[in-house]
Amino acid sequence: MVLTLRKRLRQQMLDNPRSVAPVLWAMRARTAAAHAWSESRKAASWLVRSVEADNDTDDLTALSREHLLWATALATGSEISLVERYADELDRDTALRATLDRATTSHPHGATLDRPIRDGRRIVWYALVRLLRPRLVVETGVHHGIGAAVLCAGLLRNVEEGHPGRCLGTDINPHAGWLVDARCRATGEVAVGDSLATLRRQTGPIDLFIGDSDHTGGDERDEYETVLPLLSDQAMLVSDNAHVTGELAAFSRRHGRRFLFAAEVPANSFYRGGGVGLSFR
Repeated sequence: MVLTLRKRLRQQMLDNPRSVAPVLWAMRARTAAAHAWSESRKAASWLVRSVEADNDTDDLTALSREHLLWATALATGSEISLVERYADELDRDTALRATLDRATTSHPHGATLDRPIRDGRRIVWYALVRLLRPRLVVETGVHHGIGAAVLCAGLLRNVEEGHPGRCLGTDINPHAGWLVDARCRATGEVAVGDSLATLRRQTGPIDLFIGDSDHTGGDERDEYETVLPLLSDQAMLVSDNAHVTGELAAFSRRHGRRFLFAAEVPANSFYRGGGVGLSFR
């Protein structure tokens, strides 16, 4: 019955569009209202159950996780099974979970994060560390330090397998990185100050660069251009802002690199999520 009505409406629309305009408007209004109601319920649930004001953490949908891991496999030329193995390894990292749980329980800023902390799109960061075995990882914009802790966890695994590396984070906030404990700091440190000034002091080579500082085009572009001469031949650049700006894509075009983007879709949040931009040779 419904299909028959829709067929008749389509035919009427072809024959005389104005005659069915009110019906079509009502159908569209119903669709829009249903979407708005669904999003409002998600937002109301988030207000009640979450304490986070920014840097939201959530589980990924299964489809989003698969897309992110496929993008990682394509960018690195790796088998998807290996990328999935490293993502699962991160899920099972009990030492990292204990580190994050202790920090959120004992630190004053812990009251601004939901527990347990979810990795979200940072599974890509971890997989890249395990796949590329970088000697030097640089992250601009450390904030709480969720990403830094994930990066250090990957580096610690690499050290166990005979592939040492270190992570340098930089942030203008002197309290940034409070989630990174002494165990993680065995492979990482956080420099306080302007990201460009920190980058200019480096001698490289940088194997993995993650831009997650100021989400404005100009500052992001300056970071990429500043780090360019410090990159190793097979370096990977990651933009955690690629859902906000097109700077990494433009940088890749200017310098003959390839670019991929994969979206993060949270499973239980009204927030639509961010995404990961990857620039590679």
